[in-house]
Amino acid sequence: MTERGGEDVVHLERLAGALERAGLAVQRCFGADPASVRVLLSARFGESVRVKAGVGGVPWFVASTADPLAPCHDTGRAVVEIRARVGSFGRAAEVLRGEAERRRVRGFVTRRRG
Repeated sequence: MTERGGEDVVHLERLAGALERAGLAVQRCFGADPASVRVLLSARFGESVRVKAGVGGVPWFVASTADPLAPCHDTGRAVVEIRARVGSFGRAAEVLRGEAERRRVRGFVTRRRG
């Protein structure tokens, strides 16, 4: 691992600990290139976060969409941003589950014999 990669893991480990303390499920993917932390909402939904150099070489946490979340020195802000993103995934999943349930229930129409 390069020196830069080692620094990234230090930032990501600190973020992973903060996310766990905030009650989120985290998977560390430090053997991957680039190293990342996956915040799990479920087995199918979540957000991957990695470190990328920003303006002036300042390291930033970035989302899987490459959106900047927060500079690595501001772990608290990163946690807030990630919770908001994961929360929006959760709300979308709830809507989809509810719609699937409504379709399933509508499919079982009973007829009265009489």
